[in-house]
Amino acid sequence: RDPRTARGAVRRRVGGAAVSGRLGAIVPVLNPDLTTQHLVDLAVRIEELGYDGVYMPEAWSRDALVLTTAFALATSRIEDGTAVVTVPVRTPAITAMASATIDDLSDGRFVLGLGMGHHRTSTCWHGLEYDPKLVWLREYVEIVRRIHAREQMDFRGERLRCTDYRLGFEPHRRR
Repeated sequence: RDPRTARGAVRRRVGGAAVSGRLGAIVPVLNPDLTTQHLVDLAVRIEELGYDGVYMPEAWSRDALVLTTAFALATSRIEDGTAVVTVPVRTPAITAMASATIDDLSDGRFVLGLGMGHHRTSTCWHGLEYDPKLVWLREYVEIVRRIHAREQMDFRGERLRCTDYRLGFEPHRRR
C-alpha cells in the first residue's frame, strides 16, 4: 500500500489508461481455446501491462490453486490469487498447506479467496453434502488462519475439526 493515501490508491497508467486505485484481472477460464500455457502467458502479460493482480476462479475449468502456482512462478511483481476456492470441496488443512506453499513460492504475493460455492459444485460434481451455513465458512477460515500461524491444531468446531497438525514451515507472509 502507498502510505500517501488511505487506501493505497495511486494514479498511474495501466495499458495506456489512467488508473486510480488497484487493478486486477480474472483470467478467462471458460474459453475452451485457451490452454493452461495460454493462461500463464496471459498472467505474464497482465503483469507487463501494470496490473496489480491476476486471479483464478475455481469452477468449470482448471484447478485454481495449481494455476495460481504457475502464475506465481511466471510473474515477479503482481499479486496472484484465487477468486474463489470452493470451501465444501477441500479440507481446511489441504487448503492451508497449498496456500502457504504458493505464498512461499510467490514471495508473499499470494491471496487466498474462499467461498461457499453452490449446490452444483459440491453435490453434483463432488458428491458431497452442500449446507451453506456461515458457521462452516467461519470455522474453515479460522482453521486456515491458525495453520498459517503454525499453531498446533486442536480445533473442534460446530461443523469442522482439525487436530494434531502443525504446518512444517513458516509461510512467507509470517516471516
